[in-house]
Amino acid sequence: MSTINSWKAFIKAQEIFVKQYSEPFAIEFKKTDKAGLAHFTIEQRSPLSNIIHSLERSFPGILQNDIIIKDGYLLYDSSRSPQHTDELKEVAEANYFEFDYKPCFSGHVSLKENPYKWLADINEQQPNKEGQIVATLSDIKRIDDKIQNLTGFTRSAVIGGIFKIQPSKYYIQKQYEIASTYLIQTLGIQSVSNHGHFANLIIQDIFLKEPALNFIKENSAYHKSHHRLIFTIKEDLFQNFLDTRKSKKIFFSSEDKKNDKMGVILPTPINNEFHLTYESNITLSDFRFEIFHYKKVFERYFGPDSFTIKHQHIFQIDRSLFLEHFQNSVQDERFNVSVDKETVSFDFTNEDELNSGIEYLSALQIADIDNKGAEHGFKIKLQYGSPLLEIQEELQQIPAIKTKLSNNGLKLSFFCFFDNHDLLQLLVAKIKDAIDPLLNDNMQYVFEELQEGKLKYFLNFKQEEFEAEINSKFNYLRGEEISIWDAKKPAAFGAISKINYPNIVIEMESMKEEICIPAISTNVCCTLKGERDKIKRLSNTIDIIFSITKQKILNDSLRDILMDSSKAKSFPGDILRTAEYQKSINEIDASLLSKNINDRQKESIAKCLLANDFFLIQGPPGTGKSTAIAELIWQHIRSNISVKKEPYRILVTSETNLAVDNALDKLRSKTHLLIKPIRFGSDDKLDKEGRRFSLESLKQWVLFGNRELTEDKSATNILQDWIALISNRARSKRTAVNSELSEKWLTYLTNANEQLRPLFFNNYIQNANVIGATCSSIGKENSEQKFTRFFSDYCNVVHTKEYDAFRLSINKNTIAALKKKNIEFDLVVQDEASKASPPELALPCLYGKKAVVIGDHRQLPPMVDTAEFIDNLKMMSKKTKDEKNRREISDLISYIKKNKEEFSVSHFEKLFVGIDKNLKSSFNVQYRMHPAINETIKQFYIADGGLECGIPDEIANSENMSHPLNRYHGVTANRKTHVIWLDVASPEIKSGTSRVNYGEVQAIDWLLSYFKKSPGYKSFVDYWPSGDIEQKQIGIITFYGAQAGLLNKLKDKYPEVPLRISPVDRFQGMERNIVIVSLVRSNSIAEFPNQAPNMEAYPENGYPSQESLGFAEFPNRLNVALSRAKRLLIIVGNSQHFRKHAIYNRVYETIQQHPNGAVKTFDAKSLKQ
Repeated sequence: MSTINSWKAFIKAQEIFVKQYSEPFAIEFKKTDKAGLAHFTIEQRSPLSNIIHSLERSFPGILQNDIIIKDGYLLYDSSRSPQHTDELKEVAEANYFEFDYKPCFSGHVSLKENPYKWLADINEQQPNKEGQIVATLSDIKRIDDKIQNLTGFTRSAVIGGIFKIQPSKYYIQKQYEIASTYLIQTLGIQSVSNHGHFANLIIQDIFLKEPALNFIKENSAYHKSHHRLIFTIKEDLFQNFLDTRKSKKIFFSSEDKKNDKMGVILPTPINNEFHLTYESNITLSDFRFEIFHYKKVFERYFGPDSFTIKHQHIFQIDRSLFLEHFQNSVQDERFNVSVDKETVSFDFTNEDELNSGIEYLSALQIADIDNKGAEHGFKIKLQYGSPLLEIQEELQQIPAIKTKLSNNGLKLSFFCFFDNHDLLQLLVAKIKDAIDPLLNDNMQYVFEELQEGKLKYFLNFKQEEFEAEINSKFNYLRGEEISIWDAKKPAAFGAISKINYPNIVIEMESMKEEICIPAISTNVCCTLKGERDKIKRLSNTIDIIFSITKQKILNDSLRDILMDSSKAKSFPGDILRTAEYQKSINEIDASLLSKNINDRQKESIAKCLLANDFFLIQGPPGTGKSTAIAELIWQHIRSNISVKKEPYRILVTSETNLAVDNALDKLRSKTHLLIKPIRFGSDDKLDKEGRRFSLESLKQWVLFGNRELTEDKSATNILQDWIALISNRARSKRTAVNSELSEKWLTYLTNANEQLRPLFFNNYIQNANVIGATCSSIGKENSEQKFTRFFSDYCNVVHTKEYDAFRLSINKNTIAALKKKNIEFDLVVQDEASKASPPELALPCLYGKKAVVIGDHRQLPPMVDTAEFIDNLKMMSKKTKDEKNRREISDLISYIKKNKEEFSVSHFEKLFVGIDKNLKSSFNVQYRMHPAINETIKQFYIADGGLECGIPDEIANSENMSHPLNRYHGVTANRKTHVIWLDVASPEIKSGTSRVNYGEVQAIDWLLSYFKKSPGYKSFVDYWPSGDIEQKQIGIITFYGAQAGLLNKLKDKYPEVPLRISPVDRFQGMERNIVIVSLVRSNSIAEFPNQAPNMEAYPENGYPSQESLGFAEFPNRLNVALSRAKRLLIIVGNSQHFRKHAIYNRVYETIQQHPNGAVKTFDAKSLKQ
């Protein structure tokens, strides 16, 4: 039972996180905009409410008025002592409060005059807390001229351009063309028109059936629709009605907002028309009843034959779909598209760069860019070197002091802690001695007096950290369905279109009057249906694997193998010595899809071809997994072409869209189309490589040919590739005899018309043999027992006849016919499986006769693997107010602690270790990293036989960078250095559930300033084409989101240095030429930034010691971080702390001893190595 319980624990962890995000919150209606979107404000609760009960237990009898959060302290009766409890500190930390049980006194130093007052002559704004203002280009020039003569002021070279966007006429017309062409030409509906700037599509007096509605939704941006009934009353009768209605106690709904009118309430008319609106999902019978009902109502008040009835079905373009499409269309990394704010932004340093950016966006054609020209405001950042910084530095040398400088640098607050009242005068004297020598005429300072009979205690709310987490949470909810909260059955009323906390915009098919009332608060929640559907599929997977449901699977052997891989049936002896293996190798050599397959990859593919049920491949970073996966797929198809009449079908899957798209893209061949891939999933979530094979895109092409909307006019889909292949063959066989016929044939192919396109599409679909989809999408039914998008697409391809009947008429018979069909593949190929939990890894295998699972257990495992995860669960437990949730979290923590072994090793690793050697293989040659970086990464693969570099030294080190395998950089003083450990001994600091290390931020700041000044770095960046941003970027990777947040601030400081900064989990699958890794964890821990060391209390480091490596306890994460670098790797961290772990010690020693490696020490005070 322990195995099944462990599998269930992974799902329980997912359920807990889903519950966290689906907790109810309150919103209040503000307005409805022109696009019909409803704007609300999220109710902001006082942060104090989360810790008040714990405070009251520690400070019995404390008054609410004595808790002064904005000033960072509380007051308490000096005759009483607080009750010291661990609970208060833990709860405070979980809710972003800093607290100390020691009493304190406080004061502040401030500037007498606002140093920004000179701005008033140029721009009426004052900088925000980040130092930002909005200014026109002419104002920016005046500001630059002014600050040249001012002390302490600089302007960041980066200027931020933010532009509102909306659908262009071209985009709107294209959407209308798609929908109206289908309605008019396919369905024969003539009463189709459009209205307004955004071309609302209107169908008169036609009630569309569900297949037609689905077609419009799936093939155009008209996702929103509603029905409107218009009763037009004869004018004379209507005027008479208006004159007499109130005497008859007849009111309009607009007059009854308070629901207090006694009488008949009718809809509010527009002139002499009554408009009634209904949601798009109303049934025909219900709609007929509404017509009948209101016909009777209006006959009662106006008489028979006194009015006409008109029905309109109105479709609106979904702006969020447009924005997502625009976001996907902008391939250039210079640009950031905000779906929430409906803006596109990019940074520039001069007008040429500004004009270049606007030209790029305009060339896309699909959006109108709101550029106000000379009046357009741009974001700039003014930096002020506050004279208070020097005072802060001096004060922080006093161990008993905490300081806080305001964001604008105008006020420095300090809090001084004491144990003994007798020391107060001494501490005051120390503070004066620190401040007085640095005071000037524009400064003043005061010590704040205590109230009589009260003591002050430090209580600081970390607003920025709180807002970062709350924004992260709510951004996760964007696009989700939102419901009126009900413990038993939440009622959905719309979808979240935009969130910029505390503002939220909701798209509703029709207005819900009960929540669209100003000043009325409504509790709402997001049910996260997609995540719950995934959890249901994973739970079903466990039931199937452990035979709880007795449900059959395609290959029953896989049931046992997925639990215990040693049960997989293998060859006797060594397969490499068999005739079957040698024959397989010879066949592979004779039919290679790619000439870049190395010997180990060929060995793996040959062994895999001979495996009956299951095969595992370990693919370390840079070893060409995507190329090998494509070859493996091709060899399986090739070897089964003559065996089956039906296509030999393969499912290619991974948890990420990128991995699936990369694998499919490698399958393209210039000489044949024996491999016919199809990509399932929404186009909006796919990269351009995936959209080339997308079922959705191919359907669009069939309907509209090359007129379909695409951001890349040179991009072709796989059907166009097929046509090009046939055309090339025709050209090569053209002779003088058949020249005229060949030209006609080529012209016919080139201008593929509406007769030819369906022929290619239908033939391709019937013979499609590779299907790509993400793991989480696979399944037959969702939690509502409706068919999933995956199953619908699968039936469209595999069971076309039954699917077409279902689309034409959704009824009991067509539903039953599809329900009898199952998802079946001859082979399932799953990539990145080391990141999958046991049920996630098992789920795709249920649908295959054979499974090939690829991963690397030396890289990122599932999230349930460290003490950090348990810490996160504990934090959630302290935040939740639901006792049941708290118990569930507590039970899960207990289970993980008791079964630590089960969670410390990924399921992929368990399978890989347990399976027979004939059923597994490891790629052992990488082509990404410089040989010196490879030697560093090799330390993580010693147990697997090591990792070799496939790049010859002479190519890697050549100063001629034109070869694709060249790894020269030339940016450091010693140009032969490719790996550096920059030793930093600064303490780490807790930041909510995360960690930061300010010393490492300083070190990376220094590194970037070095690169900025380095001629070698400039030459390196200038070598690459201007649009090739990935080659130019320095990747900065860390293990903690809070540290990434601090590092992101360096982007403004170094606009000349392109940066990509993110936590390690988001960097897997990426690579950069230069990578800096911030390790964060240290052997000491401070309470707050710039805390002075206390050598008396902590003689070893000046701070309390700590032993944990956090996420790095498992070397996999560090392996991922370090292996992203191609040319130069710089590790920034505390070597003394990390070298306690044997593998990190080997990494350090390898760098230290390698001729292309170097170890340096960073001294923050002197800024010298």
